[in-house]
Amino acid sequence: MNWFIDTSALIKLYHYELGTDNLVQSFSRYPDDLIVTLTDLSRVECHSTLMKQVRIGKLSQTKATEVSTLLEQQIKRFRIVTVDSIAKEFAIQLLHQIAYQNNLVTLDAMNATRSGYPFSSRTCY
Repeated sequence: MNWFIDTSALIKLYHYELGTDNLVQSFSRYPDDLIVTLTDLSRVECHSTLMKQVRIGKLSQTKATEVSTLLEQQIKRFRIVTVDSIAKEFAIQLLHQIAYQNNLVTLDAMNATRSGYPFSSRTCY
């Protein structure tokens, strides 16, 4: 099973929050054949999210550093795709086709273009 996840799902694997249990439970249904795909942008966003948690007082700097280190140690477990200029152009097209009717933001559009799957409202978790 191949799952494409965005930053909001990735962070749940490294920082307990609402939805963490559901995500872990969903992943546990595929213990032998789970491939988790994310973009290189999600890696950067995850670090940004951790630093924001420090800034707003929800996470200590020490804990954020520990979590960041763990993420970097485990990053090879994920299938990572790079968002290139062609994907960015396609993301603009997606935004114009979808975002005026559905909740699609910039980074989700760029992530969706590189996921290897046609975009749908269920692509980003």
